[in-house]
Amino acid sequence: MAKTRSKNLGKKPAATKTTKLVKKRGPTSSGDVKRTKSMEAVLGIEPIDFSDVEEDEEREAFPALSPRSSLSEIQRQEDVRLDFSHFMEANRQCNSNLGQGSIPPILRSGSVVRSLDSSFQSVGKPKVKITMDDIEEEVSYWNSTIVCYVLGANPPLEVLEGFARRIWKKKVDKVGLISYGIFLIRFTTSEDRDSVLNGGYTFFNKRPVIMKAWHPDLNFRKEDIRKVPILIQLENLDLKYWGQNTLFKLVGEIGEPILVDEVTKHRQKLTFPRVLVEVSMTQELVEKIEFEDEHGFIASVGVKYEWKPILCTHCKGLGHTAEACRKKFGNTATMGDENEKSRKILWTDLEGLNTQEAWVVLGDFNDILNQEERVGDRVKDQQSHLFKDCVNDCQLEDIRSSGKFFTWCNKQQGRDRIYSKIDRILANLKWFDLFPGAEAIFMNEGMFDHSPALLTFHQLSQMGKKPFRYFRMWSSHPDYAQQVNRVWKQVVHGTLMYQIVAKLKALKPVLKQINREGFSDLQAASIQAQEAQACQHRRRVIARVMENGPTISNQQRESLLQPITDEEIKKAMFDIPGAKAPGPDGYSSYFFQDNWNLVGEDICNAVRSFLHSGKILREINCTALTIIPKVRCLNNPGDYRPIACCNVIYKVATKVICSRLKHILPDIVAQNQGGFVQERFIAHNIMICQDLVRHYGRHSKKANCIIKLDLQKAYDTIEWDFLEEVLKGLLFPDQFISLIMNCIRTPKFSLFFNGSLHGFFESKRGLRQGDPLSPLLFVIGMEYLTRIMKKVGCKKDFAFHERCDGLKLFSVTSGLQPNKAKSAIYCSNMEEYEIGRVLEASGFTRQQTPFRYLGVPICTKKISKQECNVLIEKMIARIQTWSTKHISFAGRAVLINSVLSAIHSYWCQILKLPKKVIHEIEAICRAFLWKGQFMMQGAGLLAWDKVCQSRTEGGSGIKKIAEWNVAALFKYVWALANKEDNLWVKWIHNVYLKEEEWWEYQAPSNGSWYWKQMVAAKNQLSNLVDTQNFSQTRYTISLGYELLCPIQNRVTWSNEV
Repeated sequence: MAKTRSKNLGKKPAATKTTKLVKKRGPTSSGDVKRTKSMEAVLGIEPIDFSDVEEDEEREAFPALSPRSSLSEIQRQEDVRLDFSHFMEANRQCNSNLGQGSIPPILRSGSVVRSLDSSFQSVGKPKVKITMDDIEEEVSYWNSTIVCYVLGANPPLEVLEGFARRIWKKKVDKVGLISYGIFLIRFTTSEDRDSVLNGGYTFFNKRPVIMKAWHPDLNFRKEDIRKVPILIQLENLDLKYWGQNTLFKLVGEIGEPILVDEVTKHRQKLTFPRVLVEVSMTQELVEKIEFEDEHGFIASVGVKYEWKPILCTHCKGLGHTAEACRKKFGNTATMGDENEKSRKILWTDLEGLNTQEAWVVLGDFNDILNQEERVGDRVKDQQSHLFKDCVNDCQLEDIRSSGKFFTWCNKQQGRDRIYSKIDRILANLKWFDLFPGAEAIFMNEGMFDHSPALLTFHQLSQMGKKPFRYFRMWSSHPDYAQQVNRVWKQVVHGTLMYQIVAKLKALKPVLKQINREGFSDLQAASIQAQEAQACQHRRRVIARVMENGPTISNQQRESLLQPITDEEIKKAMFDIPGAKAPGPDGYSSYFFQDNWNLVGEDICNAVRSFLHSGKILREINCTALTIIPKVRCLNNPGDYRPIACCNVIYKVATKVICSRLKHILPDIVAQNQGGFVQERFIAHNIMICQDLVRHYGRHSKKANCIIKLDLQKAYDTIEWDFLEEVLKGLLFPDQFISLIMNCIRTPKFSLFFNGSLHGFFESKRGLRQGDPLSPLLFVIGMEYLTRIMKKVGCKKDFAFHERCDGLKLFSVTSGLQPNKAKSAIYCSNMEEYEIGRVLEASGFTRQQTPFRYLGVPICTKKISKQECNVLIEKMIARIQTWSTKHISFAGRAVLINSVLSAIHSYWCQILKLPKKVIHEIEAICRAFLWKGQFMMQGAGLLAWDKVCQSRTEGGSGIKKIAEWNVAALFKYVWALANKEDNLWVKWIHNVYLKEEEWWEYQAPSNGSWYWKQMVAAKNQLSNLVDTQNFSQTRYTISLGYELLCPIQNRVTWSNEV
């Protein structure tokens, strides 16, 4: 069933034969050496630079290296994989001694060099520090040295040494081999070295010799070469075209001409002209040049290359072809049978072919991995699990893809049409290491039922200069406080905000030096792991619409303009999580929190000056944009979500504004908006929507229609003028409005791409996702839509609107447009002509229940396991990302309590999960806890009930899902008993309870399925508590969980764990 082809398969071993060893010789005379203009001037060798984007001239000063140390640095890419097994073994031994306080080793340049015990966090232990004085003698000795290699060849040391001494004679002092194919040549003086480097190109057997002056920080690799010089011959070219200008024009079609050969220039050999040309390593070299002669006729001339740069298309290495490449991989093509039993044979065959080498599997599998990969037909759980188990056992993953997501269609019409993703390209990790830039492009199927797949190989973009970023671990350095205090106390003239910016910039080189002296990137990772276009015809906001709702009072206006206190600013600073991505300046809130006693006064003065004056420094309001994918197949920029990383000082200022604004929003924003408004819960909207569809699917004389409206690029397209007019319509103070508009109108953006910042541009509209102000301002903007709908509904002649005037009025005023691809209409008991009028007026599509609203399925009947499969798949997908990591038992327990529980807890707070779903979730958690996988055979070492006991009872503290689910529903029972002021409670009292007593109420037969679950939870709770006392206490989910799972047998050692 599975056909495999590998480069090594089916080949017989070569016959053994004896060969006579002959000493290799280099060029026979110095005549083979060509000297041209300076190599530095034309050779595309770019030194690796790790300097900050704001300090281009600053060079990262890593500890100086001798040539022997340079060998380790040059071989870093190759050695790291060889030594990684040793590193993992050392790490395993360390993990086994956690009780003795062992700390994992640090891997640097492919070798285990030390552990965190020897870092500057250790107190009272001996420290070794190498200074410039220690290495001065070695650096001085090797200063007159060059590092070089022959492009496309690896001559023996004796051959290369003879070649160097023959052409440079007494200038050469010593020649050595420091890596495979990379040589070190020491000259008698630095002047001799410079004369060689400035003498132009040097060729070894017609191959260029790439040379670079040695210095302590040199990182010299063959892959750094992008352009190379080659000699070409023009065959059968008339003598009249042998002039330098003519030759340069002709060879300019191939590359950049450098010079004409001396023999050609002096007309000594008239067989063919030779020209030295600089070409790209990756370009295609033509065999013929066509040109228009002086008479207007088309002529051509043949091109012969004396040497061609060889680039392996397989591993991207230099000097060999793909056929001779030592890095092999397997290729398997599949064709899944329609019969499920036959496909089982295919899965068995693939598991048998599973190899540790690089492996790619592609074709029609006739099966899917996840539920969302099929539309129009139900998915059998057992069917998809078999394929999923095969992929997991073979350790295969989907290659990054674009184009069509669904790769197969049955070509039927209407509701009979089925789409599936049954064609895919899978590969293992070793294959991804060989081809990190691979991409699968699924094209349109056309007249066929399957989409053609094109596997492409892209060269990864070079990483740019890494911007500065603050790490909290630096504060453990013994000189940290002294150095920061010294820089911060320096006198800087200018505005208060400019002083802050200048001091932060001056601190960067100091903190970099601290990082070089005591820390490495791996230490940072270890410590962090331990610390857990504008609308031209926009309409203005209509004042009469804004009158359909409350405005802020005089008392509230005064509270907005109260003086800013230091306590407010400090609270805002310490409320920002330090692990959040920093802004363009690189400083996270950890820096300011760790040094608040030193910098706090300056920060408070700077923030206060902005909030009082409304003027903000441009550097403070700079923003780094990080883009994250929203869909699996990325086809256009709209498939990415831009996340704004703002500077911490700007966040502090806006959080102070938000702290005052959020207390006012509940009074001016209608209760139908549950998100981002204080003391409101988005789940109330979901439960009301769930209740609205209770009659859908039933035969009734009453027609119903629900429109699910999704706004396209909501944050990115909202108009600034619209927000300003709404704020004025709500009677916000002019000074406060000016302050807010200054925050959203003045930012400048840079795009964070491939590890570096690019560009510096402005915006004309929209809010930043990542700015604390954005969600609150968006809620205020959506209040205008609420008031439009309220005004339309109050009309006496309210009827069907052919043109959806209310929605269109909101769009032309705010700039927000409906996303027709995600918006939908759900109809019940409506005539077809009425449905057609609604669809035509809105432009939306008609869909059927169940559907998703705010991430939760809305169902007319009781929710089933089918609708909950997405939870299972998310948990399995998350566990699969952890399966390749070595996580301890305690670490897995923490991940279950934090990450896996968070996946289903949102649903558990809204509805009661089916028992089958709860059992499957617990089975996944149990398998991950004991085996580190999402499936296991047999029982665990301890009963799951014992594992889920609290830590005070000797358990792991993992919550029992069924009990926690019911405890979450108890809070709605408590809210109804206390008659809380929110939209959902009002809805329930108006539709169900009316005048009845809540604790005596029984659900009617025509109630929605979720309401019946809520009443059942009420009955269960009434048996556990005194209802009168319960209504008077403040309820929390943890309190309800203790009622359902009371602590019984405490253990005395629980506090020690």
